[in-house]
Amino acid sequence: MEDIDTICENLQKAFTEQKDDPVTLATIIDMYIAQVNDEADNKDKIKFLTSLLDQLKTSPEIVSEIGWDLPRGLLKFYNKKNIEVDAKLNSNPLVGLVMRCFSEVALSGNPKECLLAGCEILSELTTAGINEQLLEDQSEQEGEDNKGEKTKEDAKRIPESQLRDPVEFFLYLNSYVLFELIQTALKRIASLYPSKFLGMAVSAIYKFVNNNIDDVYNTAFMLRRIYTFCRGYIPPEIPKQLLENTKLEKEELQKVTEDESLLQGRLLRSLCTFAVDKCLKNKPSRLDLEYFHHLRNTEFQLLESDEELVSIAKRFYQLMFSFDLDIKEQFLSYIDETKGIYKALPAESEVPNDEAKRAIGQVVYQLSYTYQLQKLTKLKHLELDSNGIFVLSGIHYQETQKHLYPEISIKDAVYLYIRCTTPSLFSNTYNNQYVGGTARYWVWVAITNNNIRKLREDLSELPSYIRIVFLQMVLIQSCNQPNEKTRMISFTLLTRIMCLMPENTSFEFVVDTLLTCPFTHAKIAVLGILKDLMLRNCQSKQSLEEQFSNMKLESKDSNEDGTSKSPPSLPPRPYIDINEDRMASIHSAAMITFHDSKTKGKERHILILNFLNFFNSLSQKWDKILLKQVHKEIALEYNESTKEDVPEIGFIKIANETLGNHL
Repeated sequence: MEDIDTICENLQKAFTEQKDDPVTLATIIDMYIAQVNDEADNKDKIKFLTSLLDQLKTSPEIVSEIGWDLPRGLLKFYNKKNIEVDAKLNSNPLVGLVMRCFSEVALSGNPKECLLAGCEILSELTTAGINEQLLEDQSEQEGEDNKGEKTKEDAKRIPESQLRDPVEFFLYLNSYVLFELIQTALKRIASLYPSKFLGMAVSAIYKFVNNNIDDVYNTAFMLRRIYTFCRGYIPPEIPKQLLENTKLEKEELQKVTEDESLLQGRLLRSLCTFAVDKCLKNKPSRLDLEYFHHLRNTEFQLLESDEELVSIAKRFYQLMFSFDLDIKEQFLSYIDETKGIYKALPAESEVPNDEAKRAIGQVVYQLSYTYQLQKLTKLKHLELDSNGIFVLSGIHYQETQKHLYPEISIKDAVYLYIRCTTPSLFSNTYNNQYVGGTARYWVWVAITNNNIRKLREDLSELPSYIRIVFLQMVLIQSCNQPNEKTRMISFTLLTRIMCLMPENTSFEFVVDTLLTCPFTHAKIAVLGILKDLMLRNCQSKQSLEEQFSNMKLESKDSNEDGTSKSPPSLPPRPYIDINEDRMASIHSAAMITFHDSKTKGKERHILILNFLNFFNSLSQKWDKILLKQVHKEIALEYNESTKEDVPEIGFIKIANETLGNHL
């Protein structure tokens, strides 16, 4: 490589001598960028970029001709050879020099060409491409001798707890300067139809997010960039010269201006709801946990990583008001749309038998997914992102501590939950953890803002196949919670729902889970819930209803004069009665488990132990002949000669011995 001073001199000459030949000048600049980036050390790169920046500043006319060609080359300097990932950005002048070069391009380059270049690069920017480049750079570095450049120890380091992921770091750096380029170019474009250019930018941002969202952990930077873009967008004023030259009449011009304003608003609202949906989709929502803690009057604290995301999402919520978007109106439309998905399903009386119910249940699982696919095929223009609207309906509570729609019925909450959670069973594209948490929140709202009688009536009016699908989805989502605390709260929700369901539905759901569910922990969970619902007599049932009341589930009649006449209380009765048929069903499920050869090892032992604990707890109410069969069956497999390879085997022996004592 030539001496860096010679290169800088030649660059200066090129700007002077080739000012009338932009193609040649752009080629020379590209050649020097590639050469310096590949062969020079960091000091020489900084010297070259400083020289290039000076030329860009002093030659705005030339930049207007070649500006569009520079971004790709400048971004080449953003690589691991040049920038220490874990060092503070202000410790490396090269980072700022590239940004300032981009700024000159954005301010002096042809705005339409710069916008096109920026959108093109942004839509092609992927974590996969960056990772590939990082691997190439790493292999090159490993093959080179240490040239005495700044080492990790020399750079100003950020705290270890904040160490950056290299791929995400360079994705952030690249996208930052590209967003700035696009935003500045948009402000400079003189046009009667600015929505055309805004649409280009929005489309590029859509592609950028869709290309990368599933590979990025720190999605807050994406959400922040899009928020800044939407908040900072100001339609460019139409130049006087353009107004004078237009052939449009005054009324036509006013109509064009009004239409353009509407189109730009629609694009920005669509982008905002899209961003809220996509940038939160892989993050577990804490909304249902926050509301649960509020109900319990206990302290709730968001994780630090969640705080940033929720904080930015709240800003989007506020931004919607400036875009004249009525979130409540849109949420009510979302509820109506949801009910429309399932309105063609037959009434309970029209379903002839259990086999038909199961078949319809499978259809229920697929309806939301097929609806989404059909909606995509019919999409002719950008619309509000329905998931984004749904998420914002929950953000409303986090921002105001009030429910957007407190009078939501349990029926609506059930259909919302099914709509939001079932598509992920068919495609991972529709897996949205944040939407799932928001759906649980709305079920909690319905349960805690309607009286018990109304809740039970509404649930009993739902077709049984809808009730079963709903319970199954709540169970699946509960089992998939990321930690013990969230699982506990989710299973608490499932228990409360089963208390309100018709008891036949709750029992059938438990039996079906025990017989067909492939997940052992799900079987254990429903077995524990069934035990509680069969044990709770009138007193404990009253206790549970008091818990509901404490959670603002008071009946509308609860404020009447306590001395008023009331009918005598019903005799004590558990949530789920124990009868011969139900005992036989659970007994059969237990025997199938005992003889199951597919489930092996610790999981099988744990499930058997839970069955024994179930029978021990209900031994005073259970058929003794059935209990003797259970005791005998377990004793055949778990006896003195059985090696206790895992602790559960010993616990099973003790539990079976206890069962024998009850007999």
